[in-house]
Amino acid sequence: RKKAERGRVYFTNLKEKEHIPTMINPKPCGHLCCCNVKGCEKVEAIQYYTDLEARLKQDYAKEKEKVYEKTLGMAFVTFQNEAMTAVILKDFNACKCQGCKCRGEPQTSAYSDCLH
Repeated sequence: RKKAERGRVYFTNLKEKEHIPTMINPKPCGHLCCCNVKGCEKVEAIQYYTDLEARLKQDYAKEKEKVYEKTLGMAFVTFQNEAMTAVILKDFNACKCQGCKCRGEPQTSAYSDCLH
């Protein structure tokens, strides 16, 4: 999206300087084509990059919506101080998790029942 924006800005500035619209061939090897072959037509650069930028913004918005529909399967926890972090780390290390089976039980909290 940023490249499309830079392309649009570049060709807009170029048009302001030269007062002539720039035609480009947007195909992957378009800079090598020097003939007018069907499917290899040149397009106005500002319009091409404006359309590309709009399409990429729409794609981005769709992907962003998908992110909110899918859970990550993890949680982020913030502790009040480092001492609390040390207690949790000690319990985690004592658990010695191996896959889904743990040796030893970690210390329970007042919130354990509501979390299960």
